[in-house]
Amino acid sequence: MSAVMRHKLREREARENRIKVGVIGAGFFGCQAIGQVSRIPGITISVIADIHKEKATRGFIRFAGRKPREIVEANNAETVNRCIEKNTPVITVDSQVLIESDVDVILESTGVSEVAAKNAYEAINNKKNVVMATVEAECVVGPLLSKMAQEKGVVYSQAYGDQPSLICELYDWAVSSGFRVVAAGEGTAARLEWRHKPPDDALQRFGFTREEIERLKPNPKMYNSFIDTTKCATEMVAVCNATGLKPDVRGMHFPLGSRKDVPKLLSLKRDGGILENEGVVDVITRVRPDGRWVRNDIRWGVFVVVTSDSLDARGYFKTSEVPRGARGKNALVYRPHHWVGLEAPISLIRAVLYNEPT
Repeated sequence: MSAVMRHKLREREARENRIKVGVIGAGFFGCQAIGQVSRIPGITISVIADIHKEKATRGFIRFAGRKPREIVEANNAETVNRCIEKNTPVITVDSQVLIESDVDVILESTGVSEVAAKNAYEAINNKKNVVMATVEAECVVGPLLSKMAQEKGVVYSQAYGDQPSLICELYDWAVSSGFRVVAAGEGTAARLEWRHKPPDDALQRFGFTREEIERLKPNPKMYNSFIDTTKCATEMVAVCNATGLKPDVRGMHFPLGSRKDVPKLLSLKRDGGILENEGVVDVITRVRPDGRWVRNDIRWGVFVVVTSDSLDARGYFKTSEVPRGARGKNALVYRPHHWVGLEAPISLIRAVLYNEPT
């Protein structure tokens, strides 16, 4: 995939026919993507839309390396298009202006579910490819937007680098390789017992030091959603939308375990695990009841637990020394990290070059 992709991007760069990207929402995710796109040949950030003009400007200056004097503010698509032709960076406070411009693909990264759903709907109606980074919107209306995009001949995609897309990639790899998926999911620092805890000490429970809290000033409400199971549930719904997997029980199990424990826990009960069914999503936590962390956890990672009716394949599970469960029938395949925002360019590129979602 990557070799062909990089060659195609270099060809576009040589022809000065770069993929033109519009970003709606210049927050953390959007700016991470903006910074990475600016380092890739054959693709460029053409327009940034944000209701706060200074944030859109910051996206171009700090993350894309553009000079302040280069940036043009526009309130109509005609002006935007003239700037795009000259490779002039454009900002706007009106997302509809960006949607109606000549960009090739749009990254929706507002983080506001109602706004994101509307932006995606309008973009698809304007026959624009859409990469949805606002997973809260994806988990509710993603299937509808995907169907609508197919009818319009464009791409609607989850954002690569966020957990749902990476889990779906592992799922696709497993099924396309002839394995059966027992379970798929992610690691977390959340606990079921924290579902109703207020955000007062959320930053400390998440793992921030006092120095980091003072320096970074992270939002305790947002980080509370990461560890009270809200975010995990949202992300797993997105995985279910894209794969057809389902939770084994309402709210999922959220078992405690290390990497080696994952395929043992996420196996059927008759095989020594906790599951009633195969083909499920679940989340593995690293946080013990006393607050201490499990060693060799999968906190930042994503995974699939696969099985096969082939004795030869099961034999190779053992030979390759991967973590196994269900008396050797099940094996863990995982990626130890996800880089939020930094990997989103893959989605933008694949949507345009290959007409495929991630």
